[in-house]
Amino acid sequence: MIQKNKLRKCAVVLAMFSIFATPSNEIFAKTKIPSTVKTKAKNKNIKLSDNDTAVSLAASNAVITVHYLPGYKIAVRNTYSAERQNTGNYLPHNTAWKVFKAVYYQGHVWYNLGGNQWVSDEYTTVTSGTVETPNIVSNTPLNFTGNDQLLSLNGIVSIHYVPNYGIMIWDGYTDSRKPLNRYLPHDSNWRVFSAIQHGGHVWFNLGGNQWIDGDYAYYTADEDSKNMGIPYINQYTNNAPYGCEAASALEAMHYKGKLTDWNLPQFLKTMPISSDDNPYHGFAGTPYKSVSGVFQTIFPSSFVPWVSKYTDVTDISGASVDDIADQVKKGNPVVAWITVGFQKPKFSSYFWGAAVDNLHVLTVDGYNNAQFHVSDPMKGGYWISKTQFYEAYAPYHYAVAFN
Repeated sequence: MIQKNKLRKCAVVLAMFSIFATPSNEIFAKTKIPSTVKTKAKNKNIKLSDNDTAVSLAASNAVITVHYLPGYKIAVRNTYSAERQNTGNYLPHNTAWKVFKAVYYQGHVWYNLGGNQWVSDEYTTVTSGTVETPNIVSNTPLNFTGNDQLLSLNGIVSIHYVPNYGIMIWDGYTDSRKPLNRYLPHDSNWRVFSAIQHGGHVWFNLGGNQWIDGDYAYYTADEDSKNMGIPYINQYTNNAPYGCEAASALEAMHYKGKLTDWNLPQFLKTMPISSDDNPYHGFAGTPYKSVSGVFQTIFPSSFVPWVSKYTDVTDISGASVDDIADQVKKGNPVVAWITVGFQKPKFSSYFWGAAVDNLHVLTVDGYNNAQFHVSDPMKGGYWISKTQFYEAYAPYHYAVAFN
């Protein structure tokens, strides 16, 4: 679903912005819900081996907004660890809260609201200030038995340095090496053919006399990646500019051998339409044209019962980036609700609650240590970094696996 042709006069939404005092829970400040993320957060590399360890994330003047269900609340926990319990406090949908610190733990970011009061990113979004974005990377072990031992490799390195900067390519790995004055950009991926451990560093060979320092390169053997290569179904050529949800579902079902003789127009005829323009109750509006004042999409609460008539699916909403990769590894495409072009979310309000106006839906059909491959009903197949995916996926954390 793409909302770019819509012009809305959005009402200003007022909500309680509570600073949890310690030790009491007295509310002493009110403000408006921020309308958009104002500052770009930095990335923090987190290895998969750290998944069971809490990793602190820098938070600066951060505010989170609850995006759950109108009229409902989310529970506040006493900690982020596996032993967490409810505190008895709850945060209403569409309210905003100050963040004092944040940690990454087992696939989720947890926000501290003061004292022993924590909520996860499952139903919350940072709408003001910044919190470091976890950049999940894995590293296939390299089994060196000694210094200057050359290992033959067959895999990919992902460069994790500083956004808008790169790392130098050298003509060798010894102390007499010289720079080639060429750089590999941050968040890019390159095939490597060998590695050597020298002078306390691992060096990767890109072919010929081209070497990079492994301090900012994470290696993944080919067997740690997957790409189903699901053919995309173009929502525009099928005259359904708001039909990305159905197109993504049909892409996944075709891959699973379901409804292979159906095209998108046929499948759209079966889609439930909401009688009250509430996407929790069915598709709001129509997938064929823009409808003023209507948020044109369908959420998993109605999407899952619909597609379950034709194939086996599981609502994995709230899934982490690692969880999605695990589903793809099993051969299960994942339909995910993200933002158009992986842009910052743009929030507005409707009678049923807050919405991300630049919402889009696509199918995740591949992964490696740093990226997802997607089949996008707007653009086709391509790779996107897990960091970019996470930022676009975070507003709702809606995802459905096709088993």
